[in-house]
Amino acid sequence: MNAQVDNFVESVETQAQVDYVKTLGDVAIRGYFFSRPLPMLDYESLLDKYLSSGG
Repeated sequence: MNAQVDNFVESVETQAQVDYVKTLGDVAIRGYFFSRPLPMLDYESLLDKYLSSGG
């Protein structure tokens, strides 16, 4: 995925929805399937873990 994404799909809640959205091309996906809404500090912690794991 490019660093700049012009298209977002929100409210993705199931694997079937993720699979379908991936067929649409270069699209950022958001929703409960990946994570519930988080307070900023929790999000930053999650992002730090992801980046430190090579993500």
